[in-house]
Amino acid sequence: MSRIRITAGCLLALASAANAQTVESLTSLGGQGSIAWGINDKGDIVGESLLADGTTVRATHWWGSANNARDLGVAAGAVHSTAYAINDRGSVVGYSEFDTGRRTATMWPGTPRGLGVVDLGAQMGAIGSSVAWSINNFDVVVGQASLSPGFAKGFVWDDANGGRIAGMSQLYQGGANYGINDSNVIVGSAFFFGDPDDAFMSRPNDDGTWGDSDIAPPGYNLSIAKDINNLDMVVGFTSAGVDVGWQAAIFEGRGAVTLLGTLEGLENSEAVAVNDHGLIVGHAWDNDFKLEAGAWAWMDGTMYDLNNFIDEGAGFSRLLAATGVNNSGDIVGYGFLTDGSISGFVIRGFVPAPGSVGLLAMGLGMAARRRR
Repeated sequence: MSRIRITAGCLLALASAANAQTVESLTSLGGQGSIAWGINDKGDIVGESLLADGTTVRATHWWGSANNARDLGVAAGAVHSTAYAINDRGSVVGYSEFDTGRRTATMWPGTPRGLGVVDLGAQMGAIGSSVAWSINNFDVVVGQASLSPGFAKGFVWDDANGGRIAGMSQLYQGGANYGINDSNVIVGSAFFFGDPDDAFMSRPNDDGTWGDSDIAPPGYNLSIAKDINNLDMVVGFTSAGVDVGWQAAIFEGRGAVTLLGTLEGLENSEAVAVNDHGLIVGHAWDNDFKLEAGAWAWMDGTMYDLNNFIDEGAGFSRLLAATGVNNSGDIVGYGFLTDGSISGFVIRGFVPAPGSVGLLAMGLGMAARRRR
């Protein structure tokens, strides 16, 4: 028994060593803390970080290297800001926050319009808080806002038409548009007060409207679609078919889903981003919040714990969440540094090492046989 136990441990160690990849920490704007939320196909990263005063949070753009950080600024009158997504033109979206706590959807336009700050919430006449969640390569923005009294609903904004409520949430009491691809297909969730969210996908019609499809599994379940790639692959999470909590899922349409599972020892998972090659990223956590959350990547039926890919000297003690991925396989997110502070990270060109999956499976299989 002792010999089998050692062998399994060695195999796990070999798998971890074979998978080691460079995890870079993203510098802040002078304070101690940063978070990465999105990345484009050029490798530009956006998120948020602290200024030197240690309390002011600003939308941040990293370009060229993990050490090149730029303060994107805020909408007029706001104090804080956060950037969630950047497209290949360099346009960025997120929100600015006032000292009252109200948030306004914000865009930092890229080429060809140049840098600046556009208060989308004010431009749309939003009531209360609003957030811009995503943007495609044609500068079409999606998010959530209340453009009339009541709950916030999913909006679409572009230069030609401004902002308007679109997607399934216009038929429900509230909701949000979380993702949009380059064909202007929208995904998100919608709800009636007191009921769980339903995931939806909306395709554009020739008349400027959208045809809505409820893609949530049937039943009284929580389902939220977070992202869509250019092949119309939709990812998010659902409680359908899950005994406790919810799990990351691929929404297949007409209520069919593929559950992606979760990391060992953690009951819940969420998928938040997918690239055009089907590489999905997200995070997992336990119901009691007694164990630290874990960042993961899913590809070809296998979920990989990104903490097994931290190379020695990376400076991270735990990667908590993967939040974005581009078509080169660059993954961004955030985690704990060894000094206990939070930092954004980037893994460039994530590819599991050949043979490592087999070694890991062999080690786990031997451990399972030993338990029996």
